Amino acid sequence: MTSGGQETKPMNATEQVTTRSDTTQELTTTSTQDLTSSSRIRNFNNPTLDYNTIQETITNNITQTIHQMMEALTNNLKGLIQEEIKNTRKEETKQQQKHTQIQRLIRTQEAKYISHRQVR
Repeated sequence: MTSGGQETKPMNATEQVTTRSDTTQELTTTSTQDLTSSSRIRNFNNPTLDYNTIQETITNNITQTIHQMMEALTNNLKGLIQEEIKNTRKEETKQQQKHTQIQRLIRTQEAKYISHRQVR
């Protein structure tokens, strides 16, 4: 008895030969045909067609991967460029503020100098 509760019986020699023959037929059939993901049967008797199909699939996969990598790189570069532009604008604003402060300081010093000179 098996674990499922079914009784197993020994096979006689004729059944074993038939089973082996059936297995050989199944293996032969399976080795010449492959069920693809699109549920169509592809015949392996034409190795050039199979090679071309494999080559096309690999090429498409590589092209798709490269395209995705290029998109990611482009997006990263856009982000870096925008960040750099933002930083440059901040720096320019700081420089303009410093320039404005210096101009005010110069005017203040000039005004002090002029008023000090007029007092004398």
